[in-house]
Amino acid sequence: MKFFIIFLFFATIFINIYAQNNKPENCTLRLQMNNGNRLQNFVLRVGAQEYITDKEGVVMLPNCKRESLIFVRDNIVLVGYTGDPITKKIRGGVNLILTLPKGSSLPPNRNELMAIQRAKEETEKVNKMSTDISNLGQDLDSIKKAKEHVEKAQKIEQEAHLVTQKKAKDDQIKAEEDKKRANERAQFLMGIILFITIAITICGYMMYLVWHKNSLLIKQKKEIEGKNNRIEELLLNILPKEVADELSIKGVTETRYYDFTTVLFADIKGFSALAQRVTPQVLISELDATFGKFDDIIKKYHIERIKTIGDCYMCAGGVPNRNRSNPIDVVLAALEIQKWMIDEKARRNNDFWQVRLGLHTGDLVAGVVGKTKFAFDIWGNTVNLASRMESVGEIGKVNISDTTYQQIKDFFECTSRGKIHVKNIGEVDTYFIDRIKIQLSADSEGLLPNKDFWAIKKEKFGE
Repeated sequence: MKFFIIFLFFATIFINIYAQNNKPENCTLRLQMNNGNRLQNFVLRVGAQEYITDKEGVVMLPNCKRESLIFVRDNIVLVGYTGDPITKKIRGGVNLILTLPKGSSLPPNRNELMAIQRAKEETEKVNKMSTDISNLGQDLDSIKKAKEHVEKAQKIEQEAHLVTQKKAKDDQIKAEEDKKRANERAQFLMGIILFITIAITICGYMMYLVWHKNSLLIKQKKEIEGKNNRIEELLLNILPKEVADELSIKGVTETRYYDFTTVLFADIKGFSALAQRVTPQVLISELDATFGKFDDIIKKYHIERIKTIGDCYMCAGGVPNRNRSNPIDVVLAALEIQKWMIDEKARRNNDFWQVRLGLHTGDLVAGVVGKTKFAFDIWGNTVNLASRMESVGEIGKVNISDTTYQQIKDFFECTSRGKIHVKNIGEVDTYFIDRIKIQLSADSEGLLPNKDFWAIKKEKFGE
């Protein structure tokens, strides 16, 4: 049963395919020259059936199967054609193309065949009349009439032949002209395409050159900007920003007088002893790390580092940006430096140097010195007295002058040292700073200001 069902399935498919392949369709016959020109009004004969080509050289065969088209191909005849065999090709299954060989003469078309047929009929009539004359012995008038009919038939045949030749020649000339115009159009289009291609190539190359040049300019600009930024960074490491900006714009800087500043000196103690125990590289590395920490601390309080001289560190508040709170700021920075040095020594089991700190508040002059190597520096009695405060101070202590004390006494607890003899100056009142006052401190050690501290500072100095 299963085999029978499969057999029926495949049989059904085969029958459908066979029916599709044998389904009648409209077939076309196309008659053309070797150059593709269609032949209109020519007679094609298959057996006793004749067909006339239309203006496209086509004959339509309705309800034609492929087998019928093959029969037509094998038996079709171009009436009146006597040249080389015609090429017959079936295209697309139901289309038959008939192509005359190159250089072959055209046969007579339908009209010409009809003219020839009429001529033959006239000839046959003449022949019949001649036979009748011969048989019946007609007179000269009948013979003359027959002769006229013959001449007329011959003339018609000659005219038909001349018309055919003229038409073939005209068709050939037209085909050559069409081919020439087609070649000219093709050459014109090729010229346009070539011109457009060259123009696009040139434009593309020019755009590439512009892009490449812009890329180089952008790269050079970035390199210059990078160098300028690096130069600016280096300049800011040497000079304060305001001074560096003035130097960049004007090329020179003016020396300025500051009537209220606070100068801090920090001198490293134990430098010489450490230098005897370590290499110079290690010594300089330790000193650089220490001064780097000092830089971080004073930056928080807007204090300007002036310079280092050996193992001595100098900075100033109120320079170059003027303010009235610089005594408070510098003292806070000094206490934080002192605290860090003590903690670092304890962390290293006392194997670390210490510092002596001295401050003084007063006026000074600041500016840039040097032509090839710029340096921002400060001068005046305030600088000298701050240096003396450091030299008469003690290790681990912040020593200040009476001038500074009068500015910070409301914020810090201090211990008076009485009058201390200062070289080249004389007797000077000095003080050690112990801590921030208890009511203004946020920690037990008196190193961190609380909210009240900052509120009073803002009220007093407006900063």
